[in-house]
Amino acid sequence: MQTPNTQILRNVIMAGILIVAGSIVYLFFRPNIILFNKLGVTNFLSGIQIEVNVSQNFFVYFLMYCLSDVLWYVALLILASTFYVKEVLVSKILFATMVLMPFVLELLQFARLLPGTFDWYDIVFYCITLIIFVLLWIRKPNCLLLHR
Repeated sequence: MQTPNTQILRNVIMAGILIVAGSIVYLFFRPNIILFNKLGVTNFLSGIQIEVNVSQNFFVYFLMYCLSDVLWYVALLILASTFYVKEVLVSKILFATMVLMPFVLELLQFARLLPGTFDWYDIVFYCITLIIFVLLWIRKPNCLLLHR
């Protein structure tokens, strides 16, 4: 049986791996994003960019435009659930904020209040990710998450 500190560390490492994995798509396939422009690394990353035709296949589209968001959302959910304390109001508010954050960001992009590209597929995959995550949390809270 893992100690709570071991579970926390495992979840933080797992979230970090998911964030790095999600970033790889942007680094090699989509370096022209706003973040990289602000950091001034777009020209460098464009030199290592791999060109892919996404119009031929939905799977390729998913890999290029949705997978990173799904991986980052899973990382966010893992971190949110790891530090969630049922009895603490602030914890509940932070948890709800983290669960809703990707949906709110997409809607702000849709309303053109936030730079970026709104994508219905992102909303759909966020919903699927959240449903799977909740089902796993309910079914086996100590397997994937630290449930306090």
